[in-house]
Amino acid sequence: MSTAKKLQAIREETAARALRGDMSDEMTEAMRGIWAALDEIAIAVDSRGRASSGDGITPRELGRELGQPDRRIRAFLREPDDGGPSFGHTKHKHWSLGPEDAERVRKRFAA
Repeated sequence: MSTAKKLQAIREETAARALRGDMSDEMTEAMRGIWAALDEIAIAVDSRGRASSGDGITPRELGRELGQPDRRIRAFLREPDDGGPSFGHTKHKHWSLGPEDAERVRKRFAA
C-alpha cells in the first residue's frame, strides 16, 4: 500500500473515531490541525516526493521544453560556457531556476 493510501486510511479512521466520540475534544481539534498541516505539505510536494519551490523551473522541465537531456542542462548550469556569470546553486540541492536564469538556458540551447 502506498504512503498516500496509508495516510488516507489513518485519516478516515481518525475521522470515524472523532464522530463516534472515542477521542476527547482536544484530541479531535489537534488532529484537525495535523491534517490541515499535512494537506499543506501535500500541496507543496511534487509527484516524486520532492519539495516544490513553486516559483522556479527545473532542469528536467527545461530539458523537455528544449528537447535536450536534463543532464546536459545541469552540466551547463554547473559550468556555463556562454561567457555569463556562474549560476547560484547549493551543492547537493535541487535546481530551481528563476525566470532570468531559465531564459539564459533557453538562449544557450536554442537553435
